[in-house]
Amino acid sequence: MNDATWQDEYERRAPTYARLNEEARFAIKDAIEREGIKLHSLVSRVKTLESLEEKCQRKAYSSPLDEAPDIVGLRLVVLFLSDLSRVSEIVASVFDVLSSEDKIEGDDDPSTFGYMSKHFEVRIPDTHRGPRYEGLREIRFEIQVRTLLMDAWANVSHYLAYKGDSSIPDELRRDFHALSGLFYVADKHFELFFDRARTVREQAAGLLREKSTENVDLNLDTLAAFLEQRFPDREHVSRAGVASLADDLLRFGYKQIADVERLIAQASDKFTEREKVNPPGNKPGARFADVGVVRISLSLVEPAYDAYLRQHWKSLLNKSKRPPQGGAR
Repeated sequence: MNDATWQDEYERRAPTYARLNEEARFAIKDAIEREGIKLHSLVSRVKTLESLEEKCQRKAYSSPLDEAPDIVGLRLVVLFLSDLSRVSEIVASVFDVLSSEDKIEGDDDPSTFGYMSKHFEVRIPDTHRGPRYEGLREIRFEIQVRTLLMDAWANVSHYLAYKGDSSIPDELRRDFHALSGLFYVADKHFELFFDRARTVREQAAGLLREKSTENVDLNLDTLAAFLEQRFPDREHVSRAGVASLADDLLRFGYKQIADVERLIAQASDKFTEREKVNPPGNKPGARFADVGVVRISLSLVEPAYDAYLRQHWKSLLNKSKRPPQGGAR
């Protein structure tokens, strides 16, 4: 007589669930990165035996290992609403989608915002063969895709343990719905702002291509467009690096892109010599990135900026030498 329980079978399958978790995580993360989509977070887990037992009681499963679709589960959190459809397409291209549920477009009730996400029940495709996928293709698992704000509100809702409208006390229901609505509206407006920012960047690039740099105000977008056009053969740093440079230029009185163009021309000979004698990393022939060219040019032309940079790096060095706070004495 076989006295084995589904709990015993869960323990036997646990290493396979762990392998599936790692494989699914790697496959979707790699595909998203190749598409250049910014992923805020990717959380994956294998449901614990205790959690599965609780769900079994709540859902009245008779065969939990066959009926529970989320023993292995992944949650992908993106920044913008437009990323949801892009990531959803990637999910469908990487895995076999057995079923899907859209809890975003499929429900117009703002009070449900905390539960909004796109849910996919998937499995590893049959085309994936070999020992690496042995025992994995037969197991279905769940993927959720939501925005950062959806995830934030879902976490708050989960902490408060309100599972539905009926569980919220009457005196809190109005505030709960109002907060949910604010997150919903913020998500929409983040998308609008993202679209507008993209348009502004494109306009800035077009403006610099079509006319001189005169009368073009200096800001993050115009400076980024200028650097890409001015230094096509140099490395382009992140927008965060360009933003930091824009702040420094504005602080030292550079208000227009034409001012930056004149700065680069003024320091050209000295910069060329500096890069030759003292290249980045002291590697002969190495070249500075676009932002580095402007920073060094600014330090060569503006003694006050050179002093500011030296003080800045000295401060950072001193901080790195400080002993950690607390601990054994």
